[in-house]
Amino acid sequence: MMVDLAELGIMLIFLGFAVVFVAVVLMMVAALRSGGEVRGGGAVLVGPFPILFGDRELMRYSLALLLIMVALVVIMFLLPLVIGWYGVPAGV
Repeated sequence: MMVDLAELGIMLIFLGFAVVFVAVVLMMVAALRSGGEVRGGGAVLVGPFPILFGDRELMRYSLALLLIMVALVVIMFLLPLVIGWYGVPAGV
């Protein structure tokens, strides 16, 4: 069974929303267990500009997350070139 690239893209978007939803629920449960004290951090990649935020102790995890995101973006850009998807007409 072949999956169309558009269908795969839509499935990945829904998977991303599901992962974010589960993460928010898990953070809420952790906050309730710890008495309301929540520490966190994160990384946002806006174009070529990384934005790191959060607790100073958790900054290394944010940096690791940022490096993973950059690696995934580079892989996604280079994957079609390596596989040879560029220049192939649709439906072939």
